[in-house]
Amino acid sequence: MITYSVPLIHTDGYVFGVLGVDIAVTALLPDLNYSETETDKKELYILALTDAALSEIEIVCANTLSNDDTAESIRNVFGERKQVDENVFSFDTGLGVYFGSIQPLSLYASDTPYAGRQWVLIGLDAEKDLLAFSDRMQLAVYIVAAICLVWGLFVIAFASRKITDPIKSVVNNLNHIDPYGSVVLQRTDIAEIDELSQSIEDLSHAVADCASVFSNVISMTKIPIAVFMMDDRSGTVQCSSNLYRILDSSIQTDNSGQVAKQDFLNHLEKIEGHIFSADDNKKIYKIPDGQGTASRWLQLVDLKEGLRTYGTVTDITNEMEEKQKITYERDYDQLTCIYNRRGFRNFIDDVFFPAIDVTKVSALLMFDLDNLKHVNDTYGHEIGDKYIVAFADGLREFEKYNATIVRRSGDEFFVVFMNFDTKEQIHTIIDKVFKNILHMYLKMPDGTSHPISASGGLSWYPEDTTKISDWLNYADFAMYNAKYSGTPEIQEFNREEYLKSKHYLEGRDSD
Repeated sequence: MITYSVPLIHTDGYVFGVLGVDIAVTALLPDLNYSETETDKKELYILALTDAALSEIEIVCANTLSNDDTAESIRNVFGERKQVDENVFSFDTGLGVYFGSIQPLSLYASDTPYAGRQWVLIGLDAEKDLLAFSDRMQLAVYIVAAICLVWGLFVIAFASRKITDPIKSVVNNLNHIDPYGSVVLQRTDIAEIDELSQSIEDLSHAVADCASVFSNVISMTKIPIAVFMMDDRSGTVQCSSNLYRILDSSIQTDNSGQVAKQDFLNHLEKIEGHIFSADDNKKIYKIPDGQGTASRWLQLVDLKEGLRTYGTVTDITNEMEEKQKITYERDYDQLTCIYNRRGFRNFIDDVFFPAIDVTKVSALLMFDLDNLKHVNDTYGHEIGDKYIVAFADGLREFEKYNATIVRRSGDEFFVVFMNFDTKEQIHTIIDKVFKNILHMYLKMPDGTSHPISASGGLSWYPEDTTKISDWLNYADFAMYNAKYSGTPEIQEFNREEYLKSKHYLEGRDSD
């Protein structure tokens, strides 16, 4: 029962009665029915008294007796409520978390005795019941999202398979196709992929046409050069059509200019024994023609990049022959076809010094052809040239003993002996050849025979000197001593006579 009474007081202060109202709690309960969210009667309306600060609560009545324990729990923890929003609080009752909305009721005037008391109406609902609908909606959303995800994955997988299978088919087709032949790809009935396949075919044909044009251009230029590309992965060699013509090989290529890698390497191995020079990635081959009369010169240049080797093969026969011709004209005497003065210098630098053994015996024999001026003056220079050639031909016998012969000037000649074991060996050779030369004659225009005659000087290496200029001077000194002896002979260098002559000349110069 809720009772409210007010005294009736006259203006003069006389109390003439009391006015009161009684309301039965059972009469309020039907108006506190809670059915907004659920029908299981777990919701709760509480009519209560509290102070102005809402710190304590005095429950007057609740809408259902089954919630008495909850109402009592609310009373105990009311002071520990947590504000969630304006006039909205949460309570941990020990029986579960409840959310409540506290709405004040204005029943007392400010000048009444109960102005410090506050009537409130509290609406409560358990968290799980209050959020049940949103939880179900959230669950429904999750389920729908999961179904959509699964369905989307299925659609993506199906679409991917529909697209990737044709692509895989094209890739597989490309992996098994001959890259050097005509490229033809299967169609997939997918417009974009078929357009890609067509573009690949067109590109392949364009590359093949370009290669053919390049090969034809090389052929038209008449330049004896060929190109090749060796692929370690496929085990093939792709080459220009003129490669095997330049190599003079019996290997045959197919229409694409392709040959097995091993066949190509086998042929290169056959000419490896004819390497003339090699430098980094360049090799020059001197290949005999089989008759020993001429040689073919080939140059091979290659470049390794990953699993591929690119290279060129050039027939440089004309170039090498021209180079040899220039070298010959530079280093050889045009009349006698033996080394000239420049050729002798190159021989000393390129052959003599690299191979000389100072523990053995070497020698320089210098000749001066006798009577050349008399022959020229009497019979003319043409006969004089024949006289020179006849003497040079006589000197060629020294070449049988690995000696080198040189025409130093008009009537002076060298013979170089290298790395003999003893002086006697060299003396024996010189005596034999010189004797044969002195028995040679040249037929003159007047029918007479003119004997070939010369004087020579011999200097030893390293006994006399190891300096080339001194070696020449010593041989020259000995030669002129022999020449002034009056008879064709060969004299050895004598150091005592040389020093005497040198002192004599120096004395004359000082006078």
